[in-house]
Amino acid sequence: CPRSYHLKVKSTERKLNMNDGTFNPKRILIVDDEDAILSVCGRTLTREGFEVVTAQNGEDAVEKLKKSEFGVVFTDLTMPGMGGKELLKYVRQNHGLTCVNVFTGYGTVEGAVECMRLGACDYINKPFDMNELTAMAFRCAGHYSGRRETARLKHDITAYEELDKLKSECVSNVSHELRTPLFSIGGALELLLQSIPEITDATSKKLLEVILNNLGRLNSVVANVLNFSRIEKGA
Repeated sequence: CPRSYHLKVKSTERKLNMNDGTFNPKRILIVDDEDAILSVCGRTLTREGFEVVTAQNGEDAVEKLKKSEFGVVFTDLTMPGMGGKELLKYVRQNHGLTCVNVFTGYGTVEGAVECMRLGACDYINKPFDMNELTAMAFRCAGHYSGRRETARLKHDITAYEELDKLKSECVSNVSHELRTPLFSIGGALELLLQSIPEITDATSKKLLEVILNNLGRLNSVVANVLNFSRIEKGA
């Protein structure tokens, strides 16, 4: 196979060997302009084994999202500057697997419902119970892990299909490349036999028989490989 084929195979193998083992699905980003909310939520979820990062506004959250991946985001709906709705849109566009949950206060339930329509996983009303927050965090981390695994499986299937396609192309190309020289050898042998007197000694006859038999076997193998390649392509 040509060098380009081997380079494509190596590239596909690297895709299949991508290791996500260093990522923590329990990494959570909490976004709120109230320091007390950030502090209480951070301490509570950290005790439950979550890796918690905080941000005081949407712009700060975006910068943190650019530097790291989070399984779950909790964001206040109403904040100075970039609000929760705008942050949700950013996460959905750039971190589609991440689960986003919205904090809502009095009079913002309609906004929370709209966020659900935009792709938020859930919302929780302020003031909220820490047990409710923790349960939601665990639930969303599980959802994120499932989404990520599904995406990984789809990725692997695509990579395997690409590898199988490359294999079929290589087999087809090699078979075609072998067919031409085999045809030339057969033709040259036929011309050679026509140009020399009839072979009578046993040794020469035996050698000729071996040559013809093996030439026929090689032609048969190439034909079978080409037929197999056509069947795989559905031709």
